[in-house]
Amino acid sequence: MTAILIGNLPPETSEDDVRTLFTDLGMTADVGDVTIAEGLGERLAASVSIDCSSAAAEVLVQKLNGHFWNGRELAASYNPFGQ
Repeated sequence: MTAILIGNLPPETSEDDVRTLFTDLGMTADVGDVTIAEGLGERLAASVSIDCSSAAAEVLVQKLNGHFWNGRELAASYNPFGQ
């Protein structure tokens, strides 16, 4: 499993919203656990476990970084060693 961290999410973001975001970006791998954590102020972060290769995770992170979603420009990174 690869852990992807997405930052600068809007405050009303749910786990289902994050799953939909991944689907909208064309992610076909299995999305595992989605954990929403409070960030600074009104920004949230999500940690997402995905069953995919490091190469696929890099592509997804590139798609997420700078992606404008629900009024926010997202930031993303991944940990190839899991959560």
